[in-house]
Amino acid sequence: MKHMIAKSVATVALASLVSGCFEPPPAISTQTGFRGLSMGEVLHPATVAAKKERDAQYPPALPAVKAEGQPVSKVYKNVKVLGDLTEPEFLRTMTAMTEWVSPKEGCTYCHDEADLSSEAKYPFKVARRMLEMTRHINTDWTSHVAQTGVTCYTCHRGRPVPPYIRYLEPRLPLDNAIKPTFVEADNSGHVVRLAKNTAYSALNYDPFAMFLANDKREIRFVPQTALPPVGVSRGMERRPLSDAYATFALMMFISDAIGTNCTFCHNPQTFESWGNKSTPQRAIAWQGIKMTRDLNMNFLSPLKPVYPANRLGAQGEAPMADCRTCHQGVTKPLFGASRMKDYPELGPVKAAAK
Repeated sequence: MKHMIAKSVATVALASLVSGCFEPPPAISTQTGFRGLSMGEVLHPATVAAKKERDAQYPPALPAVKAEGQPVSKVYKNVKVLGDLTEPEFLRTMTAMTEWVSPKEGCTYCHDEADLSSEAKYPFKVARRMLEMTRHINTDWTSHVAQTGVTCYTCHRGRPVPPYIRYLEPRLPLDNAIKPTFVEADNSGHVVRLAKNTAYSALNYDPFAMFLANDKREIRFVPQTALPPVGVSRGMERRPLSDAYATFALMMFISDAIGTNCTFCHNPQTFESWGNKSTPQRAIAWQGIKMTRDLNMNFLSPLKPVYPANRLGAQGEAPMADCRTCHQGVTKPLFGASRMKDYPELGPVKAAAK
């Protein structure tokens, strides 16, 4: 009897575990490429509906104001960003930022109530740099965000700390990690374990640290010829097989972060080929990878000295961004809803102020 009960409990537990790993049917597949190549996007209606309900909470745009008066940098003290705006534009943008980032905490999350120009609170300095970053994205990375653009809400979603900021994973000793069936001898640092980062695949557990936190590593590893000799292939040195695991981990990571499958970007007939064999989304995704590296290296990581210790990661790093920070499980953040038309102040600096 005890064995039967134990077996039943184990069966229920296993069923719960397995059911928790997959989305329930039905699934809808939409063709996105050439026929006969399984190029399609697979979505689950219930999941999509839940994400649309979540993203529909975007605060409505504030009433437009007239851009009249002198630059706000001549009206208020210590306005180092957005100083090209007029006072009405500036106050409207500040009000919107409060709704996007700290609706409960209010203006005093960043500002000293007794002196709004004070830099005593660290969020003040962070917010200033994030405004510069937002303008940088909307001005210099249209190859990825197009004219849709981003606002503070794209990442923050009404919270002072964005729900999907990224830290480096804690270091794991090799003997505590699940290793692939076969690895090459020079795979030091290529530790793998089951992790949400890579959609629970047995691949390198931190592709973010290798590929998105900086631009030191080459993502592509497929040579142009079979069994290339040691040396240079496609402009780079022959790579160990463990690098293939790392790149595949990054692809799993991106796929999970934007809520789609591999063939949304790739042609399964020839995954590495570009030109007319890949979808247009692949080029946009490549620009997104370069953009993420740029933001992490030039805007987010350098903020480390500004943050208190409790805001730093396990390796002492500042919070950074990855694909999920903006996308949050959908191919276009907020399902493509654009607020740039409502808040052009977050776009390029006005010509007169340059």
